[in-house]
Amino acid sequence: MNRIAVAQELVRIAEMLTAMPMMRVDMGVELRRDITPVLRQVIGLEGNAARANPVFSKLLTNTKGTHNKFHYFAIYQDQSGEFVGGNCAGRIGYPNTYDAVVVGRSSDYQDVERKVTQKMMMKMHDKGYELDRFAA
Repeated sequence: MNRIAVAQELVRIAEMLTAMPMMRVDMGVELRRDITPVLRQVIGLEGNAARANPVFSKLLTNTKGTHNKFHYFAIYQDQSGEFVGGNCAGRIGYPNTYDAVVVGRSSDYQDVERKVTQKMMMKMHDKGYELDRFAA
């Protein structure tokens, strides 16, 4: 094969690989299982100090091109009745490398939901994240 034919074949293979969907097996469920304890610890909800499940949760992913990242947003209610919103982010497939932060804390659920939603929309609009359609 000459150089032009090799280059054309490489382009064809690259286009084919780019068009293929990424392999995933319950990725959203696995991520939530792994990152929920991290997020609960960062926002101060270890043990039985709050409801076991969040009252709000969304998983955003960015798997375009070479990206393989996620942001998980959740709102928990603590023992005193306050709502605490958090964000945990990391790279898919790299466990125990997550960053988590508190997004908002208030006795008013709608106030916390607004703060979490604003941060989510910024990630979706500015950084190319999408709601994960596979997440449970």
